Amino acid sequence: MPGSISSRWGIYVIVFRILLAVWIATGHFFATRQVIAKALSRRAHILFPVVLSGIGQLILIEGGAFGP
Repeated sequence: MPGSISSRWGIYVIVFRILLAVWIATGHFFATRQVIAKALSRRAHILFPVVLSGIGQLILIEGGAFGP
């Protein structure tokens, strides 16, 4: 049977891990830049909660948690 559930899950896991590696590499790249690291260290206590809350709200809205 083409496209069985186990093979699709395997593809999802592989794609997830590849994209996770891209996110980690991107974060490392930006965090090691002097100018960006200084800006993040000054504003991280405000920036990170806002960004994480925004991502959470986007997931809830796009996922239909509040109805159609």
